[in-house]
Amino acid sequence: MKRFLSFLIILSGIKSSGQTTIFCEALTDKTKSIFYIGVDNPIKIVTNNISENYSVNISGGMGTVDKINKDEFIIHANSVGECTVTISEKNKEVFQKTFNIYTISERITTLGGFRDTTISKAKIVANPSLAISFPNCYFQFNPEVTSVFNFQATFIKDGDSTKTQGQGNMFTQEQIKIMNTMLPGDKIYFDNIKSREADSRSTMLEPFWIKIK
Repeated sequence: MKRFLSFLIILSGIKSSGQTTIFCEALTDKTKSIFYIGVDNPIKIVTNNISENYSVNISGGMGTVDKINKDEFIIHANSVGECTVTISEKNKEVFQKTFNIYTISERITTLGGFRDTTISKAKIVANPSLAISFPNCYFQFNPEVTSVFNFQATFIKDGDSTKTQGQGNMFTQEQIKIMNTMLPGDKIYFDNIKSREADSRSTMLEPFWIKIK
């Protein structure tokens, strides 16, 4: 919903002011002026005061630009810093916009948004699933890249440990049953966490723990 609203804000601004803008369609927040290294950064040009016969160039960030259609392009950036996207019409520069270029942060796995911390059983029950996130990153990834498909949970209670195997990213009924018997100070250790890369290869993610409050 937030992504849709930000898109409407961009369009309404263009219609009311008659200006030109460029936004990256791959961002969860399209009001941000950001490109990321190592991925396709699709941009869309929204304008009502430039003819269709324009060209787009990029300077900085060791970037390149590929045309998809008259108002959509793919930007590839290769160096952290800033770059400028320039629209030219009849060999004359008519619009420029500067973007920041970042690397994509390392993905992390959480239990309902928590990791390496102490939380209540109620919070675990409210969302007994593992999820992957990229901290401080606005790039919109393919759902497969942000989904856990396998993990192991070790429940540590009264000095004893019980290893269990998850199914997909959700707790099994067995795991929920064990968790409901845990007391404050008991721990759950998650490892052998696997996710998919965009090319379907599996990736092993860093383990983490949760302590019962």
